[in-house]
Amino acid sequence: MSRSRTVSSTFRFQPRAIGLAVALCLGAGLAAGPASAQTAAATPAFDIPAGPLGAALDRFARVAGVNLAYDAKAVEGRGTRGLSGAHDVDTGLRILLEGTGLAAVRAPGGFALEAAPAPAPAGAPTLEPVRVRAAVETDPAIGPVKGYVARESSTATKTGTPLREIPQSISVIGRPEMEARGAANSGDPLLYTPGVLPVLYGADDRMNSGDSGVTSRGFDSAAGNYLDGLRQPKSSTSWSYPRTEVYGLERVEVLRGPASTAFGQGDVGGVISRVSKRPDASAPREVELQLGNFDRRQFAIDVGGAAGSDDAVQWRLVGVSLEHEPQVQYPNFRPESIERFYIAPSLAFRFDADTTLTLLGSGLRQSGPDVAWEYVNDNGQHSGVLIGEPGYAHYEARQWDAGYQFAHRFAPDWQVKQNLRTSSVSVPDMTLIDGGYGRADPVTRELARGASLLSESMRYTVVDTQLHGRVPTGPATHQLLFGLDWTRVDSDIQAASAGAPSLNIDNPVYGVGVSRPTIADRNTDASSSQRQLGLYAQDQVRFGPEWLLTVGGRQDWFEGEESDHLAGASVETRDHAFTGRVGLTWLHPSGLAPYVSWGQSFLPTPGRDAEGRPFEPTRGTQYELGVKYQPAGESVWLTAAVYDLTKRNVVTYDPVTFDARQVGEVRSRGIELEAKVSLARGLDLAAQYTLNDIENTADSNAALVGKRPTLIPKHLAAAWLDYTVQGGDLAGLGGGLGARYTGSRYGNAVNTVENPSVTMVDAAAHYTTGPWRLSLNAQNLFDRDNGVYGYGVYYQGLRRTVTATARYRF
Repeated sequence: MSRSRTVSSTFRFQPRAIGLAVALCLGAGLAAGPASAQTAAATPAFDIPAGPLGAALDRFARVAGVNLAYDAKAVEGRGTRGLSGAHDVDTGLRILLEGTGLAAVRAPGGFALEAAPAPAPAGAPTLEPVRVRAAVETDPAIGPVKGYVARESSTATKTGTPLREIPQSISVIGRPEMEARGAANSGDPLLYTPGVLPVLYGADDRMNSGDSGVTSRGFDSAAGNYLDGLRQPKSSTSWSYPRTEVYGLERVEVLRGPASTAFGQGDVGGVISRVSKRPDASAPREVELQLGNFDRRQFAIDVGGAAGSDDAVQWRLVGVSLEHEPQVQYPNFRPESIERFYIAPSLAFRFDADTTLTLLGSGLRQSGPDVAWEYVNDNGQHSGVLIGEPGYAHYEARQWDAGYQFAHRFAPDWQVKQNLRTSSVSVPDMTLIDGGYGRADPVTRELARGASLLSESMRYTVVDTQLHGRVPTGPATHQLLFGLDWTRVDSDIQAASAGAPSLNIDNPVYGVGVSRPTIADRNTDASSSQRQLGLYAQDQVRFGPEWLLTVGGRQDWFEGEESDHLAGASVETRDHAFTGRVGLTWLHPSGLAPYVSWGQSFLPTPGRDAEGRPFEPTRGTQYELGVKYQPAGESVWLTAAVYDLTKRNVVTYDPVTFDARQVGEVRSRGIELEAKVSLARGLDLAAQYTLNDIENTADSNAALVGKRPTLIPKHLAAAWLDYTVQGGDLAGLGGGLGARYTGSRYGNAVNTVENPSVTMVDAAAHYTTGPWRLSLNAQNLFDRDNGVYGYGVYYQGLRRTVTATARYRF
């Protein structure tokens, strides 16, 4: 059996149009790039890390665009020291094979491997032996990120693909960057990411801003939440959704724009994919203690190891215990603490060189006071008066999940993978609601309130089976992917409401008794069921070392049922949709990669219109033109993208009859710039700018046409700079400083109320010595008011948050 690559063609296009686009988008990047524009295609740039020889040879052949034939058994158990920089094929193979006992020789159509010549005579210089252990391999597409700059991802294509080869905007936030900025909330990793607004509704004391209330390119991303390659669905009511513990993450990836071809149902904004920490014999073992304002106390542990002489069995355990007070507090009342407990065990097995199995699980419990909204005065300004009741509003979330990731290579160029996760989420919630539709009685100044009790549970199972293969055809090499995935989501909700004591907005008095509604007197008793089956195919076609065409298509079938048990009625929905994607990338040896792409999305819409017809899925289409710059061997990531995307079949409401009509359309156009660069040893920069011009282009309410959706800013910008002293008496001492700008946002659909723009500053100081790392992080250092008015209420913003962390590694 052999692996093969296609010999690069001698015919090359002259991409003048793309070169012009590159010059306009990233002229500075071109100027800073190495003067390798005249480098021949025969000297491609490589960035292959040390590791198993078979995987390294695969990557070498793909980048070089050559046929490389060898017996899979001959490389089993062998390792390589890696390869970095620009080399011709012969030199690159010689360096890659040093110390392996193998050598590459020219053969018809390419190269073949054979045993290396006998050792040199005694006294001649020799290479030190390379010791290879058959441990469970860490996939660079899902494993730890070294520094701020990642190089591969499996999110966009479900294959381990270099970032610059993905014909779509993508950002990767690794563990080092999260730790430098002191990420404590599930939305914190996204704060410096282009196109993303991670805190739509102000502060979230429950630390779930990254799980709900995130927008990408102006659209809600709740339908695009993924963990370890599998969807994390929300219930039909959106009350139940999986929560994320940021300490348990290895990396966070944001793929912007439609992604239904790979993932099925999802909104047009894109996908937020999180990757869990997983077994790794080289992973650091650590304990961490964190203290902060708002009486924050957190203890975390991350330990793991390996068993057996060859480390073929590996394990890891991540745990967090957290308690803190909410930022939004009632006057003269001791606040209820927010408590959070998380545990995530995992176990990995390498049965042989071709077969691995990783078991992943986690459990999370979180409880505390429910969100406290502010009453808004008649002039649209917030009053500081909280609508809720400190002795009543409470929530509790419990969830667990278990699953596996299986991979088996049954031929040198073919392997099968299967990922599965099943999970349960339950959310009992008690809160007080505004019963006065946002207005107090003008005479008595009393605001009517209602007591709400809700209990919802959700159970879901997701399984994704994939077949990966590589096939050469003449001058082209095809990286093929075929897949079948299935999702089942079941949820049950019971809710009750009753009257509650009113609140005088001029002289609010809290601590009054609130009668708890009983489920026996429930207003809602309903359940929902969703099923989705998707069949997809993808081909990454490489024409020599410089051109890459990515083509994909997918067919989905969706079934849903909404049942009202009190009314004895149910509504069924059956939909199907085909989505496609096409992208073309030019891979210049300098590291420059201009691209153009087109993609589609679809998202089922529950409910019926005024005539009783089931809603059709919303559909999205995007055109994107961009350029990426990532030279081999350098910690540099520069991107620029322009996009035009449209979402159709949006549900709108008649302003007179309030009938639901699926005639809406929203268009989003914009520019995104991102830079992640190691400017010098120990000096890292992360920066972004976003221009997002989004508007309603069709609506049953003519007054909303041309208006910007509520709470979506037009401009976002952020920059973070971190430095660590590398030598001398101050080695290990460092700090970081960042600023985040959010443009003005409208607080209502007709754009008559505007929230001002705001700039917040973040800062950090840290010191690493031996196994210890001490850090001090501050978000919103100057305590800027960043709350927003929207949908008739005021959402308080994130207050200044300061945390001190002590970490010990062993």
